[in-house]
Amino acid sequence: MAYIRTFTRDVQIAEDLFQETMLIAWRKFDEFDSRESLSAWLRGIAKNLIRNAWRKQSNDRLVFDESTADAAQNAIEAVEIQGGDTWLERLSALSDCISRLPARSRELVTARYADKRTTDELALSVGISAEAVRKRLQRIREQLADCIERHLGEATR
Repeated sequence: MAYIRTFTRDVQIAEDLFQETMLIAWRKFDEFDSRESLSAWLRGIAKNLIRNAWRKQSNDRLVFDESTADAAQNAIEAVEIQGGDTWLERLSALSDCISRLPARSRELVTARYADKRTTDELALSVGISAEAVRKRLQRIREQLADCIERHLGEATR
């Protein structure tokens, strides 16, 4: 999202581009080479979407033109390739971070994402509201994201 936000002042456009990037990545995930950088692959998708949005925009809601987008992409790529940036390394970090969660949090994440249970189903089984389940999952996802970043940061030292 930060990469996309560097190219637009409009938060809604950035969010739309981010969501579209994730949808395309999901649909084309079988084309991703897990030995390569996941973030670079996602930025490539985003870069193409940003260019398309730039071409469609007649106002200045997008900040930079294509040459600036190319320069930013090149600068990012020049410093980006480090350990901890492949899909397999991120997946390994996620697995480790999930194993470190408290049992209740780990069970909730497993039920939601591995067992594909809905938040309504989880709310009934846990005895709390669906909104409370969503909030707990949001907090757990934030903990996992922080843990993964710490884990990958340690791997590059």
